[in-house]
Amino acid sequence: PWRNNSLHPLDGSGLSMSLTGSEKILGSDVRFLTADINSFNVFPAIGLHRIYTHLRFQAQWGDPLPQNYIGFSKYDNIDLNLPGEVPFVLFNEAERVRGYREFVAGKQVAFGSLEYRMPFLPSLQTEVLGLVSLGSTALALFTDAGAVWDARRADGTTGTETRWGAGAEIKNRISVFGVGFTHALGIAQPAQELFTDADYDLYYRVRAVVPF
Repeated sequence: PWRNNSLHPLDGSGLSMSLTGSEKILGSDVRFLTADINSFNVFPAIGLHRIYTHLRFQAQWGDPLPQNYIGFSKYDNIDLNLPGEVPFVLFNEAERVRGYREFVAGKQVAFGSLEYRMPFLPSLQTEVLGLVSLGSTALALFTDAGAVWDARRADGTTGTETRWGAGAEIKNRISVFGVGFTHALGIAQPAQELFTDADYDLYYRVRAVVPF
């Protein structure tokens, strides 16, 4: 079963801590410091089912450039490994609470995600013109929650922003021109509006199964 680690890892845990900053040197007008604590764990459940948790806390001081903000993003990041295990990340590394599509930035961020992951099909056995092939597939039920303090919202207001979303996701392992990565299609809503007529957040993401 370990051959599907990139899609449905059966075991794993990680802890990442970092400090990122910039000082006013060599003519720079930017000064900031960002602390980031990021962790994940994979726990056993029924059979090959797994429970996945992801916790992250960030704090920022100073006045960073716009691309160095912390908060919740409007879109999902694209996160994959290029040939030779070279990491590639497009957009900011900010988290997104699935079910919401509004950008928010602030000075402190707490984020948590809980997923119940289930293997579904070992392979879709589909190949297109010998260039694109679809492999194993897994399902997940999830809930995301988080808060941003000293938040600066897109409408110009400030304060504390809290979010809680829930939904379901189908993940698949795909190979394009020999480059393999994991992609997913999901649907989510704010938890307080779940199963109502409120708008759904239908999303597509290309991302690592675990944060790092």
